[in-house]
Amino acid sequence: MDVSKRKAVSPIIATLLLIAITVAAGVIVYIFVTGLSSNLTKSGGSQVTEQISMDSYNFASTTSLTVYLHNTGSETVNMTQFYLGGSPITTAVTTGGCYAKPLAPTLTCTSTFTVTGVSAGESVTFKVITASGGIFPFSVTAGSTG
Repeated sequence: MDVSKRKAVSPIIATLLLIAITVAAGVIVYIFVTGLSSNLTKSGGSQVTEQISMDSYNFASTTSLTVYLHNTGSETVNMTQFYLGGSPITTAVTTGGCYAKPLAPTLTCTSTFTVTGVSAGESVTFKVITASGGIFPFSVTAGSTG
């Protein structure tokens, strides 16, 4: 077989084709990412303005958790659900308006919850969910204050 009779694409044309394919793929990825990020920022806008911080907590007794929450965002927050370790907390003695009452920006509130099934020294996640779907997780340790 004679090698000189074979015909192939020249290295220059092959390089140009690879560059064109790479640029086209980059444009497609750019369009996809900008469209996706546009949709994400439109649907999650309320979570950007809702901000809750936990100033401190008192979990000295493993059956009673007191949290001190602060609205650090620019929008009034309505906290509707509380979870501890993945389980909803249904028993609450509320002081200062944390549960199902609007909390204006810069204000704080205090809630005391009766909890079960937590051992001393166990770290669990305390989660606050707002009426607009905002989720704010905090870590608390049973038998301590923070």
